Amino acid sequence: MYNFVNDLDNIYGQKKSEIREYNVDNDFCIYIPVTIEIKSFSNKNFLIRKSKDIKFLYIKDGCRIYFSDADIINMLLNLKNQKSIEQLILYFEKMYKTELDELETYSIIFEDKRYNVKGYFDIQDTQILLNKQDIDIEFNDLLVLINIILAKDHYVFNSKRYLKYHSINFIKTTCVKYITLLKYYYFDDVKAKLYLENNRYCLDKDIDYNYKRFRNKIERNRIFQNFEEFEKYNV
Repeated sequence: MYNFVNDLDNIYGQKKSEIREYNVDNDFCIYIPVTIEIKSFSNKNFLIRKSKDIKFLYIKDGCRIYFSDADIINMLLNLKNQKSIEQLILYFEKMYKTELDELETYSIIFEDKRYNVKGYFDIQDTQILLNKQDIDIEFNDLLVLINIILAKDHYVFNSKRYLKYHSINFIKTTCVKYITLLKYYYFDDVKAKLYLENNRYCLDKDIDYNYKRFRNKIERNRIFQNFEEFEKYNV
């Protein structure tokens, strides 16, 4: 199976080498149009921003918007339909356990190449969500974004090129983050509260405050990497 993360690295390396004579710096990036194709629909509302990292930008009204995990979770917390949140949490739990056979196959398409990956789109919700960027987004688009973020984390962790990072399980980290924060803030879940409290999360503050507490992403993500405790508490 092709690993789209590796191919993005190849494309990025090739583009960078082509303009090496112009002394490009470490901030060099490229933008790649992407189509997400599911059985029932296709979505062209995102753009891949590839530099050292991979980010997916939402395209609307001539703007390119990056939504962080904190942005996404804050939007999800405004969902009125509790069932949508419950279904999302079940999806994160399946990805955490790598129960991929139970998920739907969809395609990520860019540079005339199709990559079949696993995800979950069977959530019926038409709510339009607001955010601090002041760009509203339909729930269906947000669900697409969540799926491609999880796909990226899954393939980074399973890429031989990223062996030096294999001590950090990106996909589990992302899943623990979404599961615990959604359960705590949306459902006031006792087990999620206990896990967060024991892992240096300030329960009396909001998500944005907790994100700003840490100097970088590595330090912040350590909150969500105590997998043994996460499983022990059966969050």
